[in-house]
Formats: sequence, C-alpha cells, structure tokens
Amino acid sequence: MENQVTNIVVGVNPGMKKEINLGKKTNQKFVQIPHHSFRMKLDAMCERYGWNYIDQEESYTSKASFIDSDELPVFNADNPTEYQFSGKRIKRGLYKSKHGFIVNADCQAAANIGRKSNLNGFTPDRVAASLAMPLRVKFDGVYAVKFTP
Repeated sequence: MENQVTNIVVGVNPGMKKEINLGKKTNQKFVQIPHHSFRMKLDAMCERYGWNYIDQEESYTSKASFIDSDELPVFNADNPTEYQFSGKRIKRGLYKSKHGFIVNADCQAAANIGRKSNLNGFTPDRVAASLAMPLRVKFDGVYAVKFTP
C-alpha cells in the first residue's frame, strides 16, 4: 500500500504442469507446487485490499526482448508458428538484447508479462534500469527478486 501498488499481474500458462518435461524427479517436485491455489489466495487478498488481480497468458514472454519491444504473440497449439526474436538468453539467468544490453532473464520475462497485460508503466524507458540490477530481498530465509522503483 505504501508503494501505491494497484495492479498485480500473474503469468499463467494453461498447460504448464501437464506438458512439462524437466526430468522425472524435477517434474515430481514441480507438479506438487499449488500454483492454482496460490493464485486464488492472491486474488482474494487483492480483492480485500482493493487491488486489481490479473491472470495474464504468458507465452513467449521469456523469448521476446522487453528492451527491444519485440512483438508478444499468443501461442496457438492448433496453428504453431515459428517466431524470430531480437534478443536471446545467453546463460542461466541472463538475457541479451539485440543492442547488447544484458538483463536478468526472469525480470525481463516478468516485464513482458506486464507489457502483455496492456497496463501503463511497463515500457522499456521506465523499467529498463531495474532489469539489469534487480533488488534482492530476503523473506524468511528465501530470496526473491523484485523490481526497484
């Protein structure tokens, strides 16, 4: 509330648990995470505080470059299309734009989810600096990444 948060956007991938192939042990661990339950609780909390909760389809948000304002298509299983994006993931956790700007890959994808939701404020000129050096915050021994204002 003190940071004037009014919108919470959550990336949703309809087949993310059923069609995942990360290896037998990793799949068993990942599928047990209660994503739907978490989203429902977050939605209820947003309603209680007067915030807007938005489920946003998240296809191609990790591949498209936020900095370069790449197109963010919607995946269509009935008509699969190959898209070309200007940037690429160069190693774990890092994404490189077409102009060589290196940013945190997860933050870059999160910014694309925000941009895909059509909310004001998710533009490269306002968010780019936060993508390069995200603020790391510690919650009860678990590290989380968030954007800096």
